[in-house]
Amino acid sequence: MPDQSEPLPPKSSLRQEDEKPYVEHMEARLAVLEQIAKDTKEALVEIRQDGREMRQEFRREFDNIRKDFENARKDFESVRKDARGDFRLLFGAIITVALGLAGLMARGFHWF
Repeated sequence: MPDQSEPLPPKSSLRQEDEKPYVEHMEARLAVLEQIAKDTKEALVEIRQDGREMRQEFRREFDNIRKDFENARKDFESVRKDARGDFRLLFGAIITVALGLAGLMARGFHWF
C-alpha cells in the first residue's frame, strides 16, 4: 500500500514528452466536432426540404384520388338511374310476355 504522504501519480497522462500539448489536441478534436455539427445541420435542412416536397406531392396525389372517387360516384349514380329505368322496362316486358303466353295457353285449352 502506498504511503499517504506522497501524492498519487495521475491515472492516465495525456501529455508526454513527444506529443503535442493537450490544448492542441482539443482544438483538433473541436474542429472535427464543429465540422460534424455543420454537416449534420446541412443534412437536417436537406431532409426537412425533402419532407416538405414529399408532403406537397402526397397532397397533390390524394387530391387527384379524391377527384377520381368523386367522378366514380357520379358515374355510379348515373348508372343506377339508368338501371332503374331499364329494370322497369324489362319488368314490363316480362309481364307482357307472361300475359301473352297465358292468353295463348287459355286459347289453346279452349278456356275462352
